[in-house]
Amino acid sequence: MGTRAAVIRFDPATWQDRVADDLRLMRDVSERDLTIYQAAVEKSHFRLFRVTAWGEFAGWVIWSIDKEPDGFSLVINAAAILPVPGHDVTGAMFDAFEAMGRQTGARTLRAWTTRPGLRRKLETRGAQTRFEMEYEL
Repeated sequence: MGTRAAVIRFDPATWQDRVADDLRLMRDVSERDLTIYQAAVEKSHFRLFRVTAWGEFAGWVIWSIDKEPDGFSLVINAAAILPVPGHDVTGAMFDAFEAMGRQTGARTLRAWTTRPGLRRKLETRGAQTRFEMEYEL
């Protein structure tokens, strides 16, 4: 599923060791998260996109579907994407998921993050911080 300019693409992929290595570059991912992501992707509970820019590897997005009583939401669980000179990678990701959500009839888009910069970028596109806080036991 390419963006309008097809410079940055998000294409289905299967889990490989490199995914965990690249996701470790995110400051808010734990080894527990990686174990969960790998198992969920391998069992098709979560999905994985390989991100490319001009056909070259740029990163990964792990996403899932939350089923709810009145529909479903697309959830960006994790994203580790290299900067693409001259392009807004977060904007391209948002555009791709918004288009997919509209095409499939999703009710909302969600993104899990502890990164303030990503939260601000999504808020400028109309996203709201709505969900939960977490306290580890």
